[in-house]
Amino acid sequence: MFSSSKFTKLILEDTVKTIGDGAFAGCTGLTGELNIPAGVTSIGVSSFANTGFQSAVISDTVETLNSNVFQNCTSLIDVTINAIGTLKSDAFKGCSNITNLTIDGIETIEEKSFEDCTSVTNLVIKHLDTINCNIFAYKGDPSQVGYEPSSLSKSVVNLEIYDTQTIGDTAFSGYKKLKKVTINNVNKIDRYAFGSSGVEEAYVSNVYEDYCGFGFCNYLTSIKFSNVEIMNGSFEKCGALENVILSNVKHLKSWTFSECKNLKQIRIPASVLEVGYDTFNVCPNLTSIILEKGSPLEIPEDKWGATNATVTREQ
Repeated sequence: MFSSSKFTKLILEDTVKTIGDGAFAGCTGLTGELNIPAGVTSIGVSSFANTGFQSAVISDTVETLNSNVFQNCTSLIDVTINAIGTLKSDAFKGCSNITNLTIDGIETIEEKSFEDCTSVTNLVIKHLDTINCNIFAYKGDPSQVGYEPSSLSKSVVNLEIYDTQTIGDTAFSGYKKLKKVTINNVNKIDRYAFGSSGVEEAYVSNVYEDYCGFGFCNYLTSIKFSNVEIMNGSFEKCGALENVILSNVKHLKSWTFSECKNLKQIRIPASVLEVGYDTFNVCPNLTSIILEKGSPLEIPEDKWGATNATVTREQ
């Protein structure tokens, strides 16, 4: 419609409902912030492709953000998508300079929505039902021959997840540049959600169950878990793990700290009602387990697999 026009500023009024296919494609003079106002329900294919915006905020009234909407918008740095219906594949294809990406409440995210977005270092995810590996970690199904890592998996350094039902199996597996994970108000962290990633620090609160979520995180050195009902195999084979802070945790199931070979000391809060069999199996440097004052735990003969540890109770 306005393709290649020399516009330098765009104001969308609240009365706009639909932005058609290719409406502003190629308008490279459009810069600054793009605000899609409340009331817009559909944004067509390639609507803002090859424009010069540095930031974009998509309102929660949008039902569909179509393919290639922001294709090759290489000036985009900050993107916030608020509770839209469907994010189509290739919507942000080639937006190679997006640094800060916030995804808040999208109902459906198709594969390759962020294809070739290779500079996203800060990723914030909110209000999703399930985070699947074929959206954020892989291109396609990782159980099939020929899958490849996603573009996001090659760049994200800081990851925050809030108010989400499930972080699925291997959802962020292989995020080699990932350093810090913050999670709050999530029902379940599933098997190897962060497995084989580069994460070094994890801050997790208000979670019902972590089921092997950080297993095989070889670079993980520091964790803080608070208000977590069940930790089940959470840090299996996290060989570098050294600093552990637990607060208001209820159940430490079997193998939770198995093969954490750098772990030297751990303090178990009085809130813990259960420590499972071999929770500390093959932790050769674990020499001190401290039970917080008021702990209801009985100390088994095998000390939960911590063969070299002394278990003491705070007075």
